[in-house]
Amino acid sequence: VVMEGRLPERETVQIPLPLRPHRVTASLQGWRIEGLHDDDLAEDSLQLMRIHAQGETSKSAFDSGVLPPFVRVERDLSLGLKWQAETRVVRLTPPGAAIVLEVPLLAGESVTSPEVRVLKGKALVSLATPFKQGYVPPGCVNWNDADDNNAFHSKLMVMDFDGTISTEVALLSMGRKDDFEDVLTHGLPLSNDGKELPSQVALFGPVIPKGAKNVEVAKEFVKYMIQPKVLNEYLKGGLGRWALPIPEMVKSDPFWLKDDPHRSAYIEQSVIKPTVPIYEAYNPAIAQVGSEHVFMTAIFDYLNNGIAPEPAIDKAFKRAEEIFAKYPIQQA
Repeated sequence: VVMEGRLPERETVQIPLPLRPHRVTASLQGWRIEGLHDDDLAEDSLQLMRIHAQGETSKSAFDSGVLPPFVRVERDLSLGLKWQAETRVVRLTPPGAAIVLEVPLLAGESVTSPEVRVLKGKALVSLATPFKQGYVPPGCVNWNDADDNNAFHSKLMVMDFDGTISTEVALLSMGRKDDFEDVLTHGLPLSNDGKELPSQVALFGPVIPKGAKNVEVAKEFVKYMIQPKVLNEYLKGGLGRWALPIPEMVKSDPFWLKDDPHRSAYIEQSVIKPTVPIYEAYNPAIAQVGSEHVFMTAIFDYLNNGIAPEPAIDKAFKRAEEIFAKYPIQQA
């Protein structure tokens, strides 16, 4: 297969390789390539970077929001009976482009991770590799409510993004206290401009079915249950899986913010810090978008099916627009 032609007016071009070829050669003018090694072996994706002559200014250098991908490299040294160095590469720019980089090794350092190539004293790292090599279970695109908990408990994955602490408290109900204490729970990261991201919050309420035989008794029971002190004890009995939506009470009761780090992070995020209503409160169309896994499918189209980011996300938004067209909302 030969690829040739003029490239668009862009500073970088991503070429995903879902089926990695045995050999890749490139002949470029005005561009450099990342992700291709001296032995003509390629990473999971290639990245073309435009080369500018000395003094030449990039046309997009001052475009709003155009930033080259960059990372932070963290290293932990352990100097005991066995000397070890643990290196973590953390993406700092938003996702959307694969990153291929060279991490210099320390003097005398040997890489023990078999999937990491070493060339001329540098570890060659691609941040698309964990996804393309199956570290993210492909079936998660169709997961239902309990599937992420089960996958996390069976150690099929090491991180989960959840709406409650059901994953954590389930470990206690299974008698896995050591695993419960090993898990780290924390809130959302800051936005790209360093501000707190608001959390989506959904509220649950009691329902008395139409035609119920004892409506008045049910109303009295509901009045009793929604008393702040009663509701507080009820939710504490569930180990705090559901948050108490009363900021003054969660601040005064040590159970919510002091006794357990998982619960503290959860309550800080859902009760104390900025929140917004769950999107279903604005339009029921988003429920169908979620049930069809529209945007998760776009992510997997890019990661596993070799579709470029732009057409993958365009396809997702087109489907979302088709769904929203079925649920018109009249504005007052």
